[in-house]
Amino acid sequence: MSAWIDVADDLPCVDEIVEVWLAFGHGGSTQMRGYRLASRTGAEALWLNALTHEPFPEGWRVVRWKKASGESVGAAAATTDKRQH
Repeated sequence: MSAWIDVADDLPCVDEIVEVWLAFGHGGSTQMRGYRLASRTGAEALWLNALTHEPFPEGWRVVRWKKASGESVGAAAATTDKRQH
């Protein structure tokens, strides 16, 4: 099983779906699947929910991540497209 990695120490590859640990509110946290988009130099990484492909709610911060099934956003979208046809 993969170990949790602090986002300050390392980031997953762009478009790689990973398990993310999110911190929000007054000490709240949850675990979900997400992925990050490529960011411009010096800009903070933009993380998206892997299920909705939307940004996490304002104030939710990805603090740790770990390997999931190794899917990428492109592979997940292709699988979804095949199921719809």
